[in-house]
Amino acid sequence: YEGRPIEDVTNLYSTFVQLKVLETGIESVVLGMVTTGAFFRTLVFGGDGLALFASSLALSLLSMAYGFFGNAADDYEEKVAHRRPAVFVCILVHVCWGLAAFGALAAATAGAWWLLGVGAMLSLAGVRLFLDQKARGAEGCGLIGSTLLFTVFVGLPLILVDFDVLQPSYSSPSAKLAAAVFRRAALLGVAATAVALNPNPALAAVLASLFLLDLLCSPHLFRLLDLIEWDPLGALLDKCSRHRASNA
Repeated sequence: YEGRPIEDVTNLYSTFVQLKVLETGIESVVLGMVTTGAFFRTLVFGGDGLALFASSLALSLLSMAYGFFGNAADDYEEKVAHRRPAVFVCILVHVCWGLAAFGALAAATAGAWWLLGVGAMLSLAGVRLFLDQKARGAEGCGLIGSTLLFTVFVGLPLILVDFDVLQPSYSSPSAKLAAAVFRRAALLGVAATAVALNPNPALAAVLASLFLLDLLCSPHLFRLLDLIEWDPLGALLDKCSRHRASNA
């Protein structure tokens, strides 16, 4: 970047993080689900390759979280500021919960029936993209065409993270809240179906723990991105910080 105008540098970096998200959506999301399914199946039913699946899954999780984090940190640069580590951890929990839910379903079902859950989540992502494109002013065939195009390219990442993490949204606050609630309800349904098909207490405990962590980290992530003004985890951390400051 040496000697280049600052506008060129900014555009090049933005292109890099967008391509990383695109690569994550095309390759990493589905492969991560398959690997998580293989990991859970080996963990519950036994078999070879557990260490291989675990190491591959860890790399995939970090790669996906890095891609989503880089895009969020670029879009919300001024708002994130020095809170980048907290943003990364929240996105990592976000991704872990989504992959665990679909991985558990893939491990519990024979064949590719778990892809029906992927299709349902893609449909929900399409609705979210439709609302955003409509809020941007698109109408008629342009609205339908842009929604289908963006669903193809960024629909898979929206299975694991909220739309507002990928880019600032033009939708109304009520539409954002409804989309976030429906996405979590759908993921919870995927996890519940997996536990119902494979009633394993350890698996249920892992999924429940990740779900509760996501319920804490997701509002905190929205607060870090300045999308909401208050969240339980942030309030608790602020209280602890004030307490330490008063003691000091």
